[in-house]
Amino acid sequence: MRILSRTFAAAPPLALVMAFAALPARAGIVGTSVFGELNFSGFTQNFFDPANGFEPPGSPNSSSPTVAIGAPGLGFAFEDGFSTFHVSFTADSFTLRFLPVPGGRGYRNAGDVILTDLSPGTFDGLTMISNTFHDVTFHLSGDTFQFDFGSQDLRGLGDSATFRVAGASAPEPSTAALAGSCLLPLAWIVRRRRALRVDCRV
Repeated sequence: MRILSRTFAAAPPLALVMAFAALPARAGIVGTSVFGELNFSGFTQNFFDPANGFEPPGSPNSSSPTVAIGAPGLGFAFEDGFSTFHVSFTADSFTLRFLPVPGGRGYRNAGDVILTDLSPGTFDGLTMISNTFHDVTFHLSGDTFQFDFGSQDLRGLGDSATFRVAGASAPEPSTAALAGSCLLPLAWIVRRRRALRVDCRV
């Protein structure tokens, strides 16, 4: 007499497996739209104002204070006779940088930078990972980031601060829910496979 072990179980549906593998992940800062505001000594300049003419030609904010971050790189730019200010983005971080203007006195008045991401949750988990500014504070309120800086002479390479955002790489709540809904049928299939295992005696 021999014992044959035979298993009756359907393979996981291909469409289910493909759907699980193709679950979307948040693209990060790239692919979102950000509204930028730059203020000096209480006077709002904004990153776009045809009256002040401080937007470098060709900068992403040369036509609007809202910039669609389509790829890593420069997002906002401002330039007057004393300094230039840039905000550049990667998928999970952004950098604020003041640089002295060649031939200028390289002085920066006190002020603040305000960035509002129009995709909720993108700035979640914000942390500063590098900084050469002096006398600065920053905070996040909802989806609005504010960076306050004091007046300072700019020497050498200027000042910069880089922030990383944890929310950029985290799955959306809807994505996590979809993942869970896909795992439940897979768990049922495994249990069903074990339950349908029978021994045939010959």
